[in-house]
Amino acid sequence: MKFILILLGIEHTGHHFWNSEYKKGLLQNLNTTVFLKKLAGVNFNYEMQNSVKREHGTIGEYSIMLNEYKDAIKEDLYSDGQIGYISATSYPGGSYKSCSTYYKECVYPLPVAIYKAASSFDITVKFLLLMRRPIDTVTDYFWPNSGFVDIRLENMINACYKLQHDLFRLKKSSVLCVDYESYYNETVQYSISNFMETYVGDTIKRLYKPRPLKTLQSYSYFSNMDNKTKIKYNIYEKCMINIKNIWC
Repeated sequence: MKFILILLGIEHTGHHFWNSEYKKGLLQNLNTTVFLKKLAGVNFNYEMQNSVKREHGTIGEYSIMLNEYKDAIKEDLYSDGQIGYISATSYPGGSYKSCSTYYKECVYPLPVAIYKAASSFDITVKFLLLMRRPIDTVTDYFWPNSGFVDIRLENMINACYKLQHDLFRLKKSSVLCVDYESYYNETVQYSISNFMETYVGDTIKRLYKPRPLKTLQSYSYFSNMDNKTKIKYNIYEKCMINIKNIWC
């Protein structure tokens, strides 16, 4: 295994394009990748993460999860493939319904802990930072409250700050930023291919089906939202722009 690839990004930035349990994503369509079962099992044990966080706090959570990640990577070390990956975890993650409603039930990836754990075995970790227009990431047509959800926006603000904090703790050379609307661009395809050390252009062309871009005015829920919610959205948008300006 050459390296472990971790996807980072706010909810709705397109992580299911890369890896989806419902239909095969890009990583599942490459013959150079291998799914790391043990690492994924730890990373997606939301019940354990919430329990650890409640009992030991954020610092305690990092220390405990670091050891959990080390044990998992030790078992995944000899997986047959050049690129090891786990299922995508967005910011925020966890039970979709509870995380959309109650902030305390949200969980977040721990990329720094995974990076440190892999370093113990001299394994490189690379991070794909998935980006998208902020207004598109707060659209959710599959949720009962379709469109803009006020409490969900609060979670997205917290998630953006958490992602920004985690990014500053990673080596910039280990992160590649990719915008969802740019996958059709051949220069971007080659950039991703170089980063992943395997050509992915043809696979992207076959799988990528972008939605038509909408103008801000076409989101009626945005123009009709109250001032309090607009202020929240502006805070969220500014955070996303900051990430893009620094990392992309």
